[in-house]
Amino acid sequence: MDVTAGGTGAGTSPNDATKVSRTCLDSSIWPGGTSTSRDVTATFRGEWEAQHPHGTVIYRNLTADPLPHLTDDVFIAGNEDPLRATLARELEQADVA
Repeated sequence: MDVTAGGTGAGTSPNDATKVSRTCLDSSIWPGGTSTSRDVTATFRGEWEAQHPHGTVIYRNLTADPLPHLTDDVFIAGNEDPLRATLARELEQADVA
């Protein structure tokens, strides 16, 4: 996880007094420079950070740090993977995903 541009004081515009956060998920098997989707999300992220200099970006590379498959046995046993729970919490708290 890479948390960048942390802090408070930015909302939907630089003058807003509310905190704004964005979750960025990369899942392409191709590295940056060879992946169109990674290039697009990197461009969007850069633009978003420029417009929200005090916002928070939570970045996850799901290829490098994949979520484990949720099997019926794991679900029935009530076992929760910590990464899955963390990601769900981050997505729920993000203003933009």
